Amino acid sequence: MATVVRLCSLIEVKSVVRAVKDPADNQVLACAKDASADFIISGDRHLLNLEQYENIIILTPSSFLETHR
Repeated sequence: MATVVRLCSLIEVKSVVRAVKDPADNQVLACAKDASADFIISGDRHLLNLEQYENIIILTPSSFLETHR
């Protein structure tokens, strides 16, 4: 966990996203967008069904590890 905390950055989320019905999922997308993330790693089926949001690829943890080791 210490490694994860050391690699994290705080960002101010300003975007409002309405890509899916679940407000919590939209918050994840807005955070990723404002952080200029390359990936969202998630087990959430609503996010995974998108496969990609703008230029952000959405993958399961196992799919990410299979393709990005």
